[in-house]
Amino acid sequence: MCGILGVFGASVTNSNDFQEMLSTLAHRGPDDIGVIAQDNFVLGHQRLSIVDVEGGHQPLCAAGQKLYGIGKWQGTLH
Repeated sequence: MCGILGVFGASVTNSNDFQEMLSTLAHRGPDDIGVIAQDNFVLGHQRLSIVDVEGGHQPLCAAGQKLYGIGKWQGTLH
């Protein structure tokens, strides 16, 4: 399982507070941490690497940095 955190609004100013909140999710994904911070939002991701260990870093950012994504995918193969 992964941990996802998002904070939105003009009050997003203290990165220490965000890092402290994100650290409470470390048990959900101890293998990788990703953060994207902009003027009015911060996205954070604690990753548990099971599949695609090398290529699964999040949050995602499209070219030009105008589209961001963060998510959890869980699939079952039959």
